[in-house]
Amino acid sequence: MHSIVSLFMKFRSVIVLSLLVVFTGINSVSYGQINPLEAKAAYLLAEESYGRGDMRAALQYLDEAGTKLGTANAKILYLKIMTLKELSAKSPSYREQLDTTIVAFEKAPDLADFNEEKTLEIIKIKLERRRQKNLGDQLEQALLDYQTKIGWIIGMRADSLEKSRPDLFIDQPGKHYVYKTGVNRSISLLYHYKSPNLQNLSDIITIRDSVISSHAHYYYDYPNETANFDNSLQAQARILDDLKNTFGHVPDPVIKTTEYDKSTGGGTLVNHTYIWQGKSLQMALNILHFNPGGKNGSSCVLTLYK
Repeated sequence: MHSIVSLFMKFRSVIVLSLLVVFTGINSVSYGQINPLEAKAAYLLAEESYGRGDMRAALQYLDEAGTKLGTANAKILYLKIMTLKELSAKSPSYREQLDTTIVAFEKAPDLADFNEEKTLEIIKIKLERRRQKNLGDQLEQALLDYQTKIGWIIGMRADSLEKSRPDLFIDQPGKHYVYKTGVNRSISLLYHYKSPNLQNLSDIITIRDSVISSHAHYYYDYPNETANFDNSLQAQARILDDLKNTFGHVPDPVIKTTEYDKSTGGGTLVNHTYIWQGKSLQMALNILHFNPGGKNGSSCVLTLYK
């Protein structure tokens, strides 16, 4: 009798386990959701998305392909790296994921059999990322040194800075200040001119909620430019060279052209913007060439801000 009961209990356990398999999907295939066909389909969709420039969709499909395959192979990781490279060029938030994906690619079990030319592409991206990191470290130190040089520390309370550096807030030879409060409820501006008659604007310091939030330095302002903007071109060559020495490199500029309203005389404004992206601060150089109503002018300003 005891043996019959024991056999019945074992049989019931098998039935319960079988029901768990059926209703909860606990088995070796569905538990890990391994599905090579779905992985292939997701990869093909990733290729299509990448081809039409939809990088976010491509990244999502590649993650799905890796999940359905159980682990991402070299082919999936290659395309993921190329996708993350495009995304990180526009948004620095993807750079860490790009770096970890490169490491995963190097550890891929099928890497030895992967296309050599594509493997070299990934190695080149890896070396470029290493160079960018070194430049990033150099930039962070350069931004600290720049703030020490100019005296204006972004993120510091204005009253604390005035106590430690009162010379920054009073007139001196070649430095004449105009303090404008009440720009709005939270912003005040401190203007720095080179001459006592308040000509030749040199710097504008923005104080937001009693904290130094930005510093803008004006290199030049030519209201009467030549037809080819020769004054600006000569000056900007020296400025870009100095900034390269200071920050380690000069980024590619973003060029934006704006057309003036023809009813006011027409003309164009061309803005060349160079941005050095730090971890918490940005440095932007704006070079403007403009000719409203056919009269050429140019200016150049370097701005440090959060």
